Amino acid sequence: MIGKLHFSSDAYASGLATVSGFVGYTENGLHIEYQISDSVINAVKSEIKELSIPFENINRLELKTGFFSNKLIIYIATLKGLGDFPLI
Repeated sequence: MIGKLHFSSDAYASGLATVSGFVGYTENGLHIEYQISDSVINAVKSEIKELSIPFENINRLELKTGFFSNKLIIYIATLKGLGDFPLI
């Protein structure tokens, strides 16, 4: 990965799970490494998973800045290739 940013969201599974990891870019597209863990006691964690989204499958990237946090919104052309990535 050329550059990467940390991300996390506790909006997965109605707030019972947290998705966290890194999103970065390569010469070919975006690369995401992520892990899902329970939000209650943070004891149960999935294995670290990886996902690559080629630039040709990305329609638009949007950054929304907020007072306490920022959101990166990725608009994709197809859901194919996302595997079991949690759509948060």
